[in-house]
Parts: sequence; structure tokens; C-alpha cells
Amino acid sequence: FGAFAACVTACEQRGALSVVRVAGTHDKTGMQQALDAGVDILLIPYVNEKAECEAAVRHCLFAPKGDRVFNGSQFCARKRTQIMFQLETSAMIDNLDAICTIPEMDYGFIGPGDLATDMGLVAKYGMPECWQSEEFKAAEKRIEEAAEKRVKEAAEKRVEEAAEKRV
Repeated sequence: FGAFAACVTACEQRGALSVVRVAGTHDKTGMQQALDAGVDILLIPYVNEKAECEAAVRHCLFAPKGDRVFNGSQFCARKRTQIMFQLETSAMIDNLDAICTIPEMDYGFIGPGDLATDMGLVAKYGMPECWQSEEFKAAEKRIEEAAEKRVKEAAEKRVEEAAEKRV
């Protein structure tokens, strides 16, 4: 852990963002260590369903919203780590609208190789041709539309909250 935390600190001292990819939505220990080290962005791969994402988010938040343990690390209270889910399966595409409702999700990151493989496009077209296929472009468009919808809804919510404060 010491060497890992030193790498995160070195990024911070140089003005670079640190990004750590954990093993998956189940990797509570990896998330805890990354958060304790003060990582800027936590990348959680291979998400398929909203429930998996919500469980991962709970591992990143302190009680009462989550089950993260406070160990006294200086980084625990210093900043909020941004959470990025890696979008790389057909199941994720099917559940995208539900996944995008998770307020703590800051980013989605398309894993193009895994997504194309999971969709059967690598076998069908080969690489790199699979990324030019109509099926892959439709998946990218679907992700883009879901992201735009989420941004629009978040902006509308902020406008409503600001209006309520003025009343």
C-alpha cells in the first residue's frame, strides 16, 4: 500500500490526476485502498446492472450512505473521489438508463475492445473493423444519448433547486 500511496501523492505533486482501476464492482478492498490513498478518479470496470454499480458506490461512501471504513487517513476527509464506471458489455447497454440514474456516477468510460467482443462484433468483423460496424456505432450512440439525457436532467434539477432557494 505504501508504494501505491506514494504514486498517488507523486501524481498530486506534479498536478496530474491519479486514476486507479480496481478489479470490479465487487472489489471493496481495492476501492478502500485507492480511496485511502487519495486517488482522484476510481475506475470500476465490467458493470452490467444498476445494483452492481450501487453496491460499488456504497463501498466508496461513508455511513450512513455507504459501508466505507474510516481509518483515519488524511485523504479520507480531504476530497471526494470521482467515480467512473467502465461500460463494456451488452448487458450494460440494456441497463444503461437505470445505471445513469446513480447520482454518484461521475463518468462512464467505454471499453471499446471488450464491448465489441461482448457484442460478438470482433468475431463477426475482426479488429479494427468492428468499431466501424453499424452495431457498434449504434451502441456508442445509445451511450451518448443516455449521457446527454443525464446531463440535461442534472441541469434541470440544479435550476429547480436554485429557484427554490430564491423563493
